[in-house]
Amino acid sequence: MKRFNLLFVIVFILLVCFFSQTWAWGSENGKGAAGPASLLFNFINLAILIYLIYHFGANPIKEFFKKRRESIAQPIEEAQKIKADAKSKHREYSERLSSINERIDKLFADMREEGERGKKIVIEGAAQFSEKIKEQAKLAAEQEAKKVMEKVKSDVADLITKAAEETLKKDMTEKDQERLIKGFLERLELN
Repeated sequence: MKRFNLLFVIVFILLVCFFSQTWAWGSENGKGAAGPASLLFNFINLAILIYLIYHFGANPIKEFFKKRRESIAQPIEEAQKIKADAKSKHREYSERLSSINERIDKLFADMREEGERGKKIVIEGAAQFSEKIKEQAKLAAEQEAKKVMEKVKSDVADLITKAAEETLKKDMTEKDQERLIKGFLERLELN
C-alpha cells in the first residue's frame, strides 16, 4: 500500500510536469503547437523517465525512508522502554514505601507494648522491693523492740534485785534468812 502511494505521487508529479511543459509549448503564439506526434514523443519520454527513476531511484528512496523510519522509531522505542522501566520502578518504590510505613507503624506499636510491659515489670518490681523493705524494717523493729524489752527487763530485774538486797540487808534478820533458805530448798525439792 505504501509502495503504491509513493509510486502514485511520483507519477502524478511527473505528469503535471509533462503536461505543464506541453501546454507551455503550445501557447507560444500558435507556433509549435503540440501535435499528436509531439504528445506521443513526450509521453514516451515521460514513460522512460518514470522507468529510470523507478529502476534507479526506488531502492535509494526506499532505503532513505526506511532509515528515516528506523531513526525515528528507535528513540520512540527507547523512550517507551524508559517509560515502562520508570513505571515499574515507581510501582516498586510505592509498594516499598507503603510497606515501610506499615512496618514503621508496627514497630511503634511493638515499642509501645514493650514499653508498657517494661513499665509494668518495673512497677511490680518496685512494689515487691518496697514490700521486702517494709518486711525487713518490721523485722528489724521487732528485733530491736525485743532487745530493748530484754534490756529493760534485765535493767529492771537488776534494779529490783539491788533494791531487794538493800531492803533485805536493812530489814532482814538471821531468822528471816534461815526461813527463806529453807523455803527455797523445799521448793527445789518439790520440783
